[in-house]
Amino acid sequence: DQTGKISEYIAIRHDITKIVQQDKRLQRQTTDELTGLPNRIQLLEDIKSTKSPRLILVDIDNFSVVNDLYGISIGDRILIQVGLRLADFVENNSCTPYRLANDVFAILNDSPECLASEKIVSDMLQIINTEFITDEIEVQLSCTCGIAEGKKSLFRKADIALHAAKKKHEPIV
Repeated sequence: DQTGKISEYIAIRHDITKIVQQDKRLQRQTTDELTGLPNRIQLLEDIKSTKSPRLILVDIDNFSVVNDLYGISIGDRILIQVGLRLADFVENNSCTPYRLANDVFAILNDSPECLASEKIVSDMLQIINTEFITDEIEVQLSCTCGIAEGKKSLFRKADIALHAAKKKHEPIV
């Protein structure tokens, strides 16, 4: 008014509930529910946005035996631990971890420092090939890796390398 006091308020409001719900739904579509890591959908999107990507596919060997012996609940807890170990590992190596399906994880990087040497791959294998403890149950895991680089058919090349490594029981680049 004339004395400088506010005499009325005008507000414009919008209900953003649907936008927030849609955002949460999209987030769930690109995140693995069990481990909280990005999933295959996110990996494929991330590959598109990289210049010279390198990819490691990590398959835990005979993980179905763990589920058969100890139950799916224990198996899930171990997969969560694997995801946490990979996330900790890649944090120090500027890479991104993903959980693709069941017992398959992936690590992607566009930086030459990550995955550039056999030592990094060896260190990553050691992280998984160590003992996991949950509910006082000790489980020894091993894994096989397929490694590829270059933007063209990256996922397919890494998958082929993984299958070849499984046949030979060794990581293949």
